Amino acid sequence: MNQYRIQELTKNIDADLFKSQFLTLEEGGRLAFPHVWDFDQALGNCDYFAAHRNFDRWDILGTYVWPNVVVLGDYRAEVEYMRKFYLDRLRWMNTEISFW
Repeated sequence: MNQYRIQELTKNIDADLFKSQFLTLEEGGRLAFPHVWDFDQALGNCDYFAAHRNFDRWDILGTYVWPNVVVLGDYRAEVEYMRKFYLDRLRWMNTEISFW
């Protein structure tokens, strides 16, 4: 259940079983999702965690790069977009889970 929450909260595009999720068989025959990884297409598709090294090597700030949804041209604006996306997604999840 924790894996599901993490993937849903970050709206990870790669979170379905056909793309980038792996199951393991634990003792007792139980299936498990042991890895939480591959978030390059999550959190509104912004992946600028290593920003300085990234932009020193590739001069792409302000340029559309698939699959990013927005191009803001400024590192702080990109981080703010990701923060807002995360908070909006958390609010949406809280609303939706109340219907369960």
